[in-house]
Amino acid sequence: MIHAGRFTERVTIQRRTATQSATGDVEAWEDVETRWAVVAPMSSRMRFEYAQRDSIVTHRVVLREAVELTLGEHRFKWRGRVLVPAEPPEPIANRQSFSAVPVRLSPEDAAEDEVS
Repeated sequence: MIHAGRFTERVTIQRRTATQSATGDVEAWEDVETRWAVVAPMSSRMRFEYAQRDSIVTHRVVLREAVELTLGEHRFKWRGRVLVPAEPPEPIANRQSFSAVPVRLSPEDAAEDEVS
């Protein structure tokens, strides 16, 4: 059971947008909504399990209520970092009131972690 008091992190769901410019398409990200969430690093065992499926996962984002995300078109902004969904959201324990999203740090944020 997940208790409401564990949802202490604010994550912003962003959607990819593309606009035409004189030099071609320009990619940008627009905020869709901000929600309370649980953001937790994945254990080594879980990282290994996802790696067996050719999926790199560093964290898990748990949100209240169902969330619809399109891989490659949505991402999370959390504490100034970018978390990219690695797989579609799944309900937790067959309950539609919580969604779990396996994510990975963006390449830029992951490289920054390696340096520090």
